Amino acid sequence: MLTTLTTLTGLSLLPLAPGTATDSVAPFVQINSQSYAENNSIYALVKGKESDYQGSNHAFTFNEAAFGLRYHNVTLSYLYRYEWFLKHSPDALLLYGDSLNRTDMVPGKTYQVDLNVNHTIQQGIRLGWRMEPADNLAFYVAGSYLKATDLMEGQLHGQVQRSASDDISGQLNLDYVYGEDVLLDRIADKPTSRYGFSTDLGFDWHINRHWFLSAFVQDAYGEIMWDRAPYTTAVANTATAETDENGYININPIASGFEGYKEYKQRLTPKYTGRLAYLFGDTALSASHFYGYGAQLTDLAVSHGWSTVSTRLSYTLQSQAIGLALTHRYWSMQVISDNLDYQQASQLTVMLSGQVPF
Repeated sequence: MLTTLTTLTGLSLLPLAPGTATDSVAPFVQINSQSYAENNSIYALVKGKESDYQGSNHAFTFNEAAFGLRYHNVTLSYLYRYEWFLKHSPDALLLYGDSLNRTDMVPGKTYQVDLNVNHTIQQGIRLGWRMEPADNLAFYVAGSYLKATDLMEGQLHGQVQRSASDDISGQLNLDYVYGEDVLLDRIADKPTSRYGFSTDLGFDWHINRHWFLSAFVQDAYGEIMWDRAPYTTAVANTATAETDENGYININPIASGFEGYKEYKQRLTPKYTGRLAYLFGDTALSASHFYGYGAQLTDLAVSHGWSTVSTRLSYTLQSQAIGLALTHRYWSMQVISDNLDYQQASQLTVMLSGQVPF
């Protein structure tokens, strides 16, 4: 029975895993870093480095650190989060790659540009509670109060083309709010985060002695309210395209539109994860699926439990990443990557957690 509980602890997706409740106050820490850039290097995309960029649709990074106290099945913690995501057309990333690599656009090709961005930095407090109405069933609910320190959300749509005679033409429509205008270099006052909140939900269900189901939704509903958020709505064209002495094309777009300030409600993106496992003895076969930021990642895994620790080896179908997880009653760690060189990886996940019972 003890090894089965250890295996289930490794399969649970909930922040409060089964078998870890304490009768006294226990400090704990949880660190979660997840990054994914479909078909591309996360490092190159984030840092703006030269790379062999491939057309794709999604990229995101979610980083959270939580420090708190646990008593029985209740936790109170301080959290800090950094997250951004991009949803883009394949041509938008190819055009971005041409710019960074200083390569020419394909003559005669029309690049369809469609880019959506959402970014925020948050900190706050979270209260979590695990309920166990039956021996084989547990629910988790948490609420967070948040303050944010950075903002960027909006869309860029349009098209750019290069003719056979090397003329560049195009038009882009821009509509976004921000803390810093990185596109048109507008000097504006920083917005103020009035308040924010978020809710998390999840459950573990040991259906019978063979089947186990776990699900978790982070930011099931959440939002941040901003006062005096700078915004720009504009149309930009390529009338200033010119070729420099090295033969590279430089475009300094001419923009016309509106700038101002407004109250703004920024919605937090829900992140869904589910896992279904089949157990036989101390071993389990499982399939997990993550959906968030428009991206989907599916893992197939095998787990095995001993008296005090369980291990899980996983494979991600979309990125061909390999994952290894170790879980103990009082600590856990997990690493997932598709490349031993982190600068070449398109998926990189690192999770660490631990508590010190007294």
